[in-house]
Amino acid sequence: MTRVRKNKGLFALLLVSMLLTAGCGSSSSNTSGINEPYEKQDISGVWWGYIRNTFTLGIITSDDNDHFYGRFIGQDNNKQFQLISQDGSYLTQTADSAIFTGYLEDCSWNTSGPDYSVMILPTSKPPSLSIWASAATKRVFGGPLFSAYSYESKSETGILVFIYNTTYDVLPNINNIGGEWEMHDAIKKDNTVVLTIKPNTTDTKGAEIVGHDDHGNTFDGTIVIHISPVDKTPKNVYDVNLKLNNYIDLTGLAAYVLESDTEGITVSKKTLAIGATNEDKSYSFSGLAEFIK
Repeated sequence: MTRVRKNKGLFALLLVSMLLTAGCGSSSSNTSGINEPYEKQDISGVWWGYIRNTFTLGIITSDDNDHFYGRFIGQDNNKQFQLISQDGSYLTQTADSAIFTGYLEDCSWNTSGPDYSVMILPTSKPPSLSIWASAATKRVFGGPLFSAYSYESKSETGILVFIYNTTYDVLPNINNIGGEWEMHDAIKKDNTVVLTIKPNTTDTKGAEIVGHDDHGNTFDGTIVIHISPVDKTPKNVYDVNLKLNNYIDLTGLAAYVLESDTEGITVSKKTLAIGATNEDKSYSFSGLAEFIK
């Protein structure tokens, strides 16, 4: 598991300051007052922060700059989850505000079921939670006073706290994530997943990814640079296609952040966030993997 040290008080104060600054900037630039729409915010990117006090990396993409698809991967203190935008309910900006709303599906592991299976409700769908969060493009998403999530099926509410990670704007190259990665405490405590992304000297866009864990599960597939259909510009986000045990197809996204000590968070090693599910979300593979070699 990625080792993360954090100063949550400093982190929260920083976010409040950033949001207030962003709000003042937007107000001063809007000379016509409330009759003009609030400035459009772009929440595409790689984000890091907290959900449920759990360190989380978020990957947000868009096909049209109006509807945003989120995949949030959390792993900290023996808690693991993957929250994914619900089909047909993307994250969208509320008119005349910087607030984004939407629904996420909780694809947390069922540790008593088959390996990598998801805790499914009797409705045969993962638990869902509604979220709302204020956003400032390439700066902040959520915050202690500007966000909330609420589960539909249980009495749990909380906040989202994320800041933008600049690795999203680095020119992507598949060889930047080539090598061996380890994900600890996958499915259950002390189960380690080893993933190998095979360097490709002739193609910088895609590579083969293979892996295994201590339970005998195997992973085999591809990882390719994600291209946004909006501007066709590649970003440091990757499309993932895996076969679990040679018969379960999993698709999703991956992104990485570098070793860092900034803004109240310390990430001790280069870290890959990877999350993928099968079509009906009954199987989920996700976690934070540290770069080994």
